[in-house]
Amino acid sequence: MANEKGASHLRETWDLYNQGLEYQVIFNEKGELGDTTFTNIIVNGAFIQEFDQAAQFILDYESRLAPNIRDNAVALGKAFLRYYQGEFEEVIGLLQEVEYSTVGYAIRGRSLLLRTYFHQASGRPLAFSDQFYSLLEAFYRYLLRDKELSENRKQAYLLFLSFTKNLAQIASAGRPYKNLQKIQKNIAESDQVIAKDWLLNRIDYIQSI
Repeated sequence: MANEKGASHLRETWDLYNQGLEYQVIFNEKGELGDTTFTNIIVNGAFIQEFDQAAQFILDYESRLAPNIRDNAVALGKAFLRYYQGEFEEVIGLLQEVEYSTVGYAIRGRSLLLRTYFHQASGRPLAFSDQFYSLLEAFYRYLLRDKELSENRKQAYLLFLSFTKNLAQIASAGRPYKNLQKIQKNIAESDQVIAKDWLLNRIDYIQSI
């Protein structure tokens, strides 16, 4: 979860998005909405639990996406919405509809799916699925091969994978959770890693079980 300052910032961003939609200032010269902006609006609304409004946004504005990106953007947006609602099986089904046609879809889709598999781990100690570990390795190989991402962004995702793998290994080994505090400190002090709040939240969850 975001801290209070982060949540406040996201609420402000949500309000700005709604103003941009109302005054038609976030559309291009053709009156279309970019797929990244479309997804970001859904993620923002879902994160602050404006689930009904985020769902209505999809219905109201999917027609403003260019036809060649519409299906992908809608499927990914719905997957993020279901993720924040805790409907993890639906997330997996929706992501199966997403074509990783660009690096943006590839990294956002894979990172969302990896987090979903992590949430589905169960038992004491936590048991992670074969799909989780397979995706972890496949995602790592994809990042190493990719030539489009900037080095900073690539490093941010590689750190995310490394920390996620470390947390899974610790959680699946059971108590006492060796090195968990050290990893928590490394995550908290990292300026690069994506999904920092999620990683720290997973540490809190592991410590609670």
